Amino acid sequence: MKIHHEVLPPLRYAGRIARVVYALTPVVHRLVTANPEVARRLVDVLFGGDTYEDLWHYLIGRYTIFRLAR
Repeated sequence: MKIHHEVLPPLRYAGRIARVVYALTPVVHRLVTANPEVARRLVDVLFGGDTYEDLWHYLIGRYTIFRLAR
C-alpha cells in the first residue's frame, strides 16, 4: 500500500521528534532559543522545503537528547 511507504515513515520521524519536544519542552526551548538553525529547519519542514527525516538526522547528529529517543 502506498500509505505504508509514503505517509507512515515521515510520521514516525515526526513522532520521534514530538516525543522529545513534549517530554523535555524546557530543554528544547532553550536549545531552539540558543540555536536559531533548529527553528529554521523546523519551519522548512512545516513549509515543505525539508522532511521530518532530514530534521531528525540533523537533530540526532548534534544533540544527545534526540539520540536518546531512538
